[in-house]
Amino acid sequence: MCQKPALSTPAQRGLQQWMAVVPILFLEFLVIALPAGVLPIVINDHFGQRSYVLLGYSQALRGFLAFLASPALGALSDVIGRKYLFVACVVGSSMPYAILGLGATLEMHIVALGVSGALTATFPLCFAYISDTVQPHARASAFGIVLGVGMGGAYLLGPVIGTVIEAQYSAEMVFRCCLVLTLTNAAFALFAMREAQRPPPPPTAELLRRSNPFASFALLRRNAAMRLLCAIVIFYYFALWGFIANKGIYARRRFDQTSRQTAEQLTLFGLVSALSQSVGLRAARRRFSEPQIARACFVCAVAAMLLYGCAQNVWMLYPPMALLGLSLGGFATISSLASQVVPRPPASHG
Repeated sequence: MCQKPALSTPAQRGLQQWMAVVPILFLEFLVIALPAGVLPIVINDHFGQRSYVLLGYSQALRGFLAFLASPALGALSDVIGRKYLFVACVVGSSMPYAILGLGATLEMHIVALGVSGALTATFPLCFAYISDTVQPHARASAFGIVLGVGMGGAYLLGPVIGTVIEAQYSAEMVFRCCLVLTLTNAAFALFAMREAQRPPPPPTAELLRRSNPFASFALLRRNAAMRLLCAIVIFYYFALWGFIANKGIYARRRFDQTSRQTAEQLTLFGLVSALSQSVGLRAARRRFSEPQIARACFVCAVAAMLLYGCAQNVWMLYPPMALLGLSLGGFATISSLASQVVPRPPASHG
């Protein structure tokens, strides 16, 4: 007598649901990683001494817009759902690179990079999407898999592929690939993502309240744990994004670093990140608490930046990139802690 196949459990359905974001994040970061070995050289050669200043203005604008928009986008997703806001952020973060595939100038790329800060809530929305179906004790591992396979995998493959495309064809072909990947990713995200539960349409007043970029900061007044986590993230990101924004131009000017060497360092970063977050983070949680893991990861980040700044030869830039890959586990762990101290929004609205 034939038995009917067992229906999937809620946990299995949740796993199937949140795993859809892994290839989406992989393609998003592949768009960013693909020209990572090429773009610093192109920008430095085009803008010369103005490169630092222009990138500094662009990244400052990006950070300011992200500071305003990310809490509002996260709050909006609680009442209108994650999917379409997440897709908009995926496209928005890829836009500065995709438009180069349409023939945009480097000046337009710099401007688009700054403006894209209004849609850089990819990780908060991704982690909120995962938290809808993953239990609190398993979120750090889930976030680590997403970061390790999604971002780490993209940096493992993207820079090498980008330099090969540049060598075989041209830098313009790299940017055309970025455009194709962005369009492909948007279509895949719209098809693959499923809402855990489609919320009812909220009243207009509720939408306006949630869209207020400063409304979400009221949570900090009531939640001491969130204030502490925000302070940690602010200091961490203050150093991290300053490093990321300038390291490519710095290495090109200080050591005359080639696109191949840049790609090798980013590939090392991607490999360590993928392994440490998909495997290492899960193993670490068996012996250490999440705060202990976060502290260890932030120590790796500090060591990476100190070593990078003290390097005297180009080969000395490789170990810091490996340490930086290890440090990203702190981001996943802090995000997991934040998801556990924030109260859930009401299930429905009158």
